[in-house]
Amino acid sequence: MIISNKKFLKKKFVNRTFSETTFKNCNFWESSFKNVKFYRVKIIDSIFCDAIFKNVTFNHCIIKGSNFSHSKFFNTKIKKSKLSNINYRDSIKDNHSKIPNYIST
Repeated sequence: MIISNKKFLKKKFVNRTFSETTFKNCNFWESSFKNVKFYRVKIIDSIFCDAIFKNVTFNHCIIKGSNFSHSKFFNTKIKKSKLSNINYRDSIKDNHSKIPNYIST
């Protein structure tokens, strides 16, 4: 499934699984994700600014050209995924998250 040019502003995603989905040019500004799994998902040129991720897993995903500025990651894991041209400016993570080390704790 391809989801393109959609706005999910301040939306709450709880206990969801996204599988084999492509998000292209989507806006998730100030959205929250709790107990969400992304499996084989492509996220391309999308915005996750000021988003909150709690107990989220990205597994076998491709994340390209997306913005995660000012986001907060709690117990979030990125496993076996390809990341390129991602903006994590001023994002923070807790000590339980397994995401790129250049995000502040």
